[in-house]
Amino acid sequence: MASLDKLIQALEQETVSFISKMDVDDTSVVEAFLSRRETLIRCILNEKLSLAEKENYRNSIDRILQYDELVMSKFLEIKEKAQAGMNKVMSGKIQKNGYEASYTIDSVFIDKRK
Repeated sequence: MASLDKLIQALEQETVSFISKMDVDDTSVVEAFLSRRETLIRCILNEKLSLAEKENYRNSIDRILQYDELVMSKFLEIKEKAQAGMNKVMSGKIQKNGYEASYTIDSVFIDKRK
């Protein structure tokens, strides 16, 4: 159980640390946090505990889950910025295609009149 205490404490520290760095628009910070968080959560889930033992950790987990709304808002902000960037690129491609010739210059046009 001591290892579970350490895992939950590490998860809380990682989450609080990420929350304090959320103002930075660096996706590598987010990626690193997600990687460490996923590793910690997998380790926690691998621990075999009885229902009574799980209840002992409920307060700690609830405290960590309170940060999820802030974390999700940062993820959505990054997603929206990425989407806006993709839209800008696609808009540029559409405008570029409008200026490019969509016909073959060496083609022949024959008008058959009756």
